[in-house]
Amino acid sequence: MSLFNRVGLHCAWLAMFCGCTLAAERVAVDGRASKQPNILFLCVDDLRPDIGAYGRSDLVTPNIDRLAARGARFDRAYVCYPLCSPSRAGVLTGLRVGFGKHNEQIQAQDTLPRTLKNAGYYTAVNGKLYHGGVIKSEKDAWDVAGEKWHDGIQDWSDDLAAKVVAHGGRADAWDHLVATGQGSGDLVWASMDVDDNALNDGKTASKTIELLRNRPKDKPFFIAAGFVRPHLPWIAPKKYYDLYPESGEALAYMPDGAPREFTRLQKKYILGNKASVTGWNEGVDDETARGLIRGYRASTSYVDAQIGRVIEELKAQGIENDTIIVIWGDHGWHLTDHGMWRKNTPYHVALRCPMIIVAPGRGVSGQVVGSVVETVDLYPTLLDLAGLPTPAAVDFDGKSLVPLLDNTQAELGGGVAYYAAKKGYGLVTEQYRFFMLDGYGKDLFDLSADIHEWNDLADDPEYAGLVEEYTKKTKAAWSLP
Repeated sequence: MSLFNRVGLHCAWLAMFCGCTLAAERVAVDGRASKQPNILFLCVDDLRPDIGAYGRSDLVTPNIDRLAARGARFDRAYVCYPLCSPSRAGVLTGLRVGFGKHNEQIQAQDTLPRTLKNAGYYTAVNGKLYHGGVIKSEKDAWDVAGEKWHDGIQDWSDDLAAKVVAHGGRADAWDHLVATGQGSGDLVWASMDVDDNALNDGKTASKTIELLRNRPKDKPFFIAAGFVRPHLPWIAPKKYYDLYPESGEALAYMPDGAPREFTRLQKKYILGNKASVTGWNEGVDDETARGLIRGYRASTSYVDAQIGRVIEELKAQGIENDTIIVIWGDHGWHLTDHGMWRKNTPYHVALRCPMIIVAPGRGVSGQVVGSVVETVDLYPTLLDLAGLPTPAAVDFDGKSLVPLLDNTQAELGGGVAYYAAKKGYGLVTEQYRFFMLDGYGKDLFDLSADIHEWNDLADDPEYAGLVEEYTKKTKAAWSLP
């Protein structure tokens, strides 16, 4: 069942389980106590799986790539909702959520950090893990509840503005960023002559290193770091822009002769996005678009370098092999795919995200898991890897992925990922993506033959039975009438 049927569960059990903790040692199969593994959770905002580890040799992401070479890369991981707030709530609660109030979603049941803290873990976070900073009800789930934005600066100030050496994007968006210093939705890029720590993600890496150094050494830790790039605006130090050609990057695939026009259903579910007002690619010309994609790439490489700094600290402390590492992007992103930027659409490119788990002692190095999985699976997976039981007050929509770490051919059942987007709901299987928007229409795409999703099969009589089957499954998963 979905989150909406469980909001009362947390309160019902809270009093019973308040103050209870589990031992920080787990009992191995042979009866001997074994050390609880540390957990390092690295979240990257708006990161689609266009990185080296996912087959993009032209992307410069050596640190994430090395982690994938050590652990397991999930090739078909899908979010429950392709937008920051509900996607993060889904991972933290293990429940599929639709769009709603972030604070209420998070409080549906005990979150991952709360469960780990109750189990004896030292918990610390900084950067963007929740939609904004750590919400009030979650402060006590963390021993250290750090800030999303360090020093109160959102990568823009008079001093930083003076360090801009090149910029581009929508002219009106640039004017807005300069005037307000608040550009989280502005379709612009900026190359700055600064070092890494001048910007927020560099500070997040430094703070995470500090947390690793100052943690209590008699406890296992759960430390989370949330990086804000490559979220808009695409601001990064110049050296990361220099990794990519100034001529810019190629635009997204379009079939030959395809018109630059939105479909009827597309217009409906992007209503409210910039594209619904400004048109194809939000009105930017192709040259500007290529420069913007370069900005996304540079921002991705900047974040990769910060992740590398954190991993080097694990090595320096000699705890790399005692630590489970998770790399997770909170959803995909349109880079002119179907004439759009941003997220919050039901397209495959918005739903699929990078997810890498390095679990020392489990599986083989560099394994690729091709099964369809959901990011709500992360919470039960981490409990399983830590040898911890699921608390009685917690009820997951997800499932442990540990069997897939040990055997990529393991059968977990289902093979379906369920999602919501805008005002609709859908599912993804190994072959198909289905979407339904009540009172308006349905989409069905064969991903094996049409990965870019240009041939909608929903109205083809040959697929009527499949559309009916997927409609029933989607309604059941989301408790819809």
